[in-house]
Amino acid sequence: MAKIASKPMRRFVEMVRSALKVANGSDVGDQRLWEFLRHLVFMPFDFEREDGSRDRQHAIERLQQVLSPPDVPRAADLWNALVDLADTLKSVAGTTDRAGIIKALGDRFSFGPSVAVREDLERLVENSSQALREISDDIAGLRLPRPELTEEARDEISGGTFLEIAGERGTGKSALLRLLAELAAQKSPVLVLKSDRLPQQAPGWAGLASQWQIKAPLVRIIAELGSAPSPCLFIDGLDRIESAGSWSLIRDLFDAISRSPAAPRWSIVATVRSSAMDYRTRLPLDALPGFRQQRLNVPEFGDPELTAVAAALPHLAPLIRDGGRARSLAARPYLLRLLARPVTHHALATSGRTLTEIDLMEAVWTDDGGGGLPLRRKRQELLLDLAQKRLDHPSKASRLSGADADALSSLVRDEILLENRVTLRVRFRHDILEDWVLSQVLGDAERPLAGIIREKGGAPWLVDAVQLMAMRLLEREDGLNRWGELLVALSASDLQPMWRRAVLAAPVRSTRSAELLDLVGPKLLEAGASLLRDLMVALRTLEVDPAPTALIDALFPGESGTRQVELAHQFAIPRGRPWGAFFSWLLPRRRELPADLFPATVDLLEILMQSTTVPAWIAKEVIPIAFHWLNRLEYWEWQDWDSHWAIGKGARKSLGLDRDAERSFHDRLRRLLLVCSRDAPRYARRYIRAVAQDRHHPGAAEILEWSNYLAFSMPSDCADFLLRVLVKDQRGQEDEELGKAYQSYSYEWDKLGINDLGAFLPPSHLRPPFLKLLQTSPTDGMRTIDGLCNAAMSAWKQRYKRETGRNALPIAVKLPWGVQEFWGMYTSIAGSAERASAPIQSSAPSWPLRRGWRSGSKVGMTLSR
Repeated sequence: MAKIASKPMRRFVEMVRSALKVANGSDVGDQRLWEFLRHLVFMPFDFEREDGSRDRQHAIERLQQVLSPPDVPRAADLWNALVDLADTLKSVAGTTDRAGIIKALGDRFSFGPSVAVREDLERLVENSSQALREISDDIAGLRLPRPELTEEARDEISGGTFLEIAGERGTGKSALLRLLAELAAQKSPVLVLKSDRLPQQAPGWAGLASQWQIKAPLVRIIAELGSAPSPCLFIDGLDRIESAGSWSLIRDLFDAISRSPAAPRWSIVATVRSSAMDYRTRLPLDALPGFRQQRLNVPEFGDPELTAVAAALPHLAPLIRDGGRARSLAARPYLLRLLARPVTHHALATSGRTLTEIDLMEAVWTDDGGGGLPLRRKRQELLLDLAQKRLDHPSKASRLSGADADALSSLVRDEILLENRVTLRVRFRHDILEDWVLSQVLGDAERPLAGIIREKGGAPWLVDAVQLMAMRLLEREDGLNRWGELLVALSASDLQPMWRRAVLAAPVRSTRSAELLDLVGPKLLEAGASLLRDLMVALRTLEVDPAPTALIDALFPGESGTRQVELAHQFAIPRGRPWGAFFSWLLPRRRELPADLFPATVDLLEILMQSTTVPAWIAKEVIPIAFHWLNRLEYWEWQDWDSHWAIGKGARKSLGLDRDAERSFHDRLRRLLLVCSRDAPRYARRYIRAVAQDRHHPGAAEILEWSNYLAFSMPSDCADFLLRVLVKDQRGQEDEELGKAYQSYSYEWDKLGINDLGAFLPPSHLRPPFLKLLQTSPTDGMRTIDGLCNAAMSAWKQRYKRETGRNALPIAVKLPWGVQEFWGMYTSIAGSAERASAPIQSSAPSWPLRRGWRSGSKVGMTLSR
């Protein structure tokens, strides 16, 4: 050590020796000191220079290896971010690892996988990509991106969101999910699951990891996926997951995501059928605390999409153009995709009637794959065998041992089936295809259908297949009797009502609904229209979709998942085509229907009212009937009591109502009349004028509650009604009331001549109908407000005009916009003077009340003077 010439170096060595002596408790020799110093490595870096720094450039090149490909050009930005992060964390140096850096910077940079899990992520990406490839997203090679819907979905996908993409069968839910997943995969790896590709053996993550040959633990996989700015999990067919093992996988994933440091950036996107709700009882949303629940509905194709398809695929144009035989059928993208197949199109092109789903099903069923009758039979046998296995083992994917290779190959080629060559399992390409073949199996089964349903525990996943079976029976020439037999068989008391209702609703589900309803009409009207009543119940329960807004937790904070499902059913949305078909058939027969069927009709109309509105063509037919019964129940056009009683009793009897039900039905008719006032103004106008002219204004409070509809549809009549029912006729009541009101300050005069003042407390311009009236017709709105204010002032003056010794006094109050005078008696001034605001306290010193207080006079005496 003595050979060291540098004094600073010798001083450094002695400092180290002293420190070691303290730590060791004894002197440290040169040899041991040298051995210690050999462990210290000093590495010089020239990070201080922005330009020309070799070490800085080398670090940036190394950082390129940890970024995902799209973010590689931003390596220099990552270096600067790391420098800032190091400065922030210098007080706790050494406590940050890769996960901590990703948590701090993951929202700004997309990191690639670490070397340790790269192979696992590659397997995950490959399996996810394969799942996406199984989702059809084109129509004969034509892709319709539906940009508005896609943009709406992308706006909903943000950190900490659970988004359900809902829709009917075949509307393109899965295609939208595929598009969203492919867009996300351009930036970073995504995890995609399909309900029919989940493991059948081991439950939970262990089963999926074994099937995909992933070795890293789930926590590590989620951490790596979470290194992306917007990590996302996609689940196709969440509502079709059946096995407990698959649901345990979903819970494992949800738990891992919620516990991940990147949880606030994660999103989960799943597709579900809009009518499905049972799955939510098993959905582990409790494992996602803090996640927002959103729901996006995927509608059927509209005119713009069908026009684009007709232009791009001219051979389909005659079928799908406006008025075409397949126009309604083509509204569902998947059915349009099947229709666009040359074989299917050729088989249906010569038909002269409106095409139905059954027609399309039979065209696919009879397709021979180019192999003639022998191959057709083998294909059909294979499909029936697969559907039977599905019926026998609902939660397991099927292996078809001994299946004809040519038939299987042709069905896979025609995209009817999917085959996993690794697991040797076969499944239907789409659940619509599965329901079609299941309906064949159920129809041809030797056992009674009711027995099969009982054996399966009333499995709801068979409802669509049963309804298709009923539709197929009706569309055959001799099917009416068999449809009736099926209805009787499924009406057994030990079966749930949904099976009977599915059969009853089959006519309105068909695109030939008018023809089928005419066919079953006589049966519906038999025995006092009992089956028609049941069909109305089926419309309310089966042909509706749960309200999506009820499942958005931000709109219903604190509500349990069970309560949200109840609200979704309570405010269900009618499906347009079945409901429109039913009313198109019902309304022309309204004069033939028994009167006691009208309350059930109102039940349907109320569902339309709460979800959207009653269509004009329905309102114009129904409102005259509603007005007729409302008139008879209120009997405001009849002058003597005997007529009142007799007519009201007769109306209740005709409608099948007891006294209590009459009151409720009475209110419902009034509400229906007001809601439909735009489309049937004559009846609403006549009704509110009758109420206004009656001295007691019966029902005025209920009309005010729904008066926004009047303000929108007939603002002038609404203003007249308000002024008539809210303003008291003080002159007519003066002699009668004065004796009670004289020197009494708690009777009608306190209300300043306004009826039902309590209905407007606390006062707000948002209370119906003032804001809507001002928005719709400012002239009528101001006329109403002026009339009410003038009436109140007149009533106030009238109250005190006969009192002696008292005079109203002015108060001049300085307000920001100037001096304003207010008039009042001591009842309105003295009670609040001590609590008055600064502007009132600073009123003119000549105010008699203030002078009276200063001189010690009593308030009443001061005001009297």
